[in-house]
Amino acid sequence: MRERRVLWVALALTLVACDPGPHGPGAIGGSVESSQGSVRGAVLEIHGDNLHRVEAQSGTWLFQRPMEQQGGVRLVLVSQGDHAPTIRIHLQDLSGSLPQAVLLELSDVEDRPFQTVQGARVRFFR
Repeated sequence: MRERRVLWVALALTLVACDPGPHGPGAIGGSVESSQGSVRGAVLEIHGDNLHRVEAQSGTWLFQRPMEQQGGVRLVLVSQGDHAPTIRIHLQDLSGSLPQAVLLELSDVEDRPFQTVQGARVRFFR
């Protein structure tokens, strides 16, 4: 009897370990980070066939325009404070592929443009 119980526990742990994560519609967060310093503004493009919509998080202004030929959306993000611009990206299926972000321009907390976007990225999080 004890062996059977141990077998069931082992089977249950195996099934839990194989769980691929959440399924269905949902949202992930995204923030702009740079090794060059604090970011206040960003121009970027987000591409992905799983993309549903993008909205600003508290303290960030968002201006957006669909890019119908390329598939995706171009965003202008401006932080209202000293924190990085953050967005919420709604996906059609959380188990699908993550969107791809391409940073085009950045500005620092003094609204001065960065010379390059090298060393910067959009960090996605749940």
